[in-house]
Amino acid sequence: MNPDNIFSWVITVITDIADRYTNPFIEVALDWYFYIALAMTVIVGAKLLLDANGHKPVAGTIAAFTVRLVVTRYLISSYDSSFMGTGVSFHKIITGTGAYLANMVDHSTAERLWEKFEALLTGMQPPAATSIITNSLAWIHYWAITGAVSLMQGICIFVISFGLVCTAILVIVGPLCLPWLIVPNMEWLAWGWFKSLLQYSCYPLFANLFVYVYGIIMVNYFSAHPGPYTSANIAGMLVLLLALTVSCAFGILKIGTLVSDTFSGSSGHSAFPGIGGWR
Repeated sequence: MNPDNIFSWVITVITDIADRYTNPFIEVALDWYFYIALAMTVIVGAKLLLDANGHKPVAGTIAAFTVRLVVTRYLISSYDSSFMGTGVSFHKIITGTGAYLANMVDHSTAERLWEKFEALLTGMQPPAATSIITNSLAWIHYWAITGAVSLMQGICIFVISFGLVCTAILVIVGPLCLPWLIVPNMEWLAWGWFKSLLQYSCYPLFANLFVYVYGIIMVNYFSAHPGPYTSANIAGMLVLLLALTVSCAFGILKIGTLVSDTFSGSSGHSAFPGIGGWR
């Protein structure tokens, strides 16, 4: 099972959903912008009138407020249309860049790794059901390897799909966060949304890089232990192969932590349950 096929299908479905439901939210955001801009214009004007001593530069205050109004209005208007003549919408500049960088990662290593796993599982035919007692060791070998490989593939699909789903949700609700850029001390709503979208857009990139690096390690391991892979000759590879597969699966689960640490500038999270940050 090559996850790339599933990812392509998931990306297509999620993109279609985001495109379908973004426009109604943009219309609501434009309504919000009008009312918020009207209220802020009254508030700013009242503050300037009440500033009898002239402590605030009127021209500078009006200019800064006007720039906020224009930039915010333009961001909402170009949210799903061409942004600054680029031919790409505002939100797709962020999400599209993450997808573009993820596609730059060499996928041949991952494809070779899935091929090795498929050859491994194909060669390890399940022992006969009648031999579950007489040949229990072969049963343990087969189901341990099968379970570990399936776990790693399933977790890889889950993590990247989760990031794509969160990205689609952020794309849909994004227009509702932008009008707050013109409200002092409330612009954190827009910047918080922007940072979240940027991080979730990088999930596929970090996951592809992680699978790429781990794929090189595991492909080299398979190259050092060429097939044919049978239940008889897999016994010597079992412990190390299980350790590599389970550690890769657990590492993929930490992709979210890695992305968060990268954007927040933190580190030092424990990689083993029950130690450090897992306590």
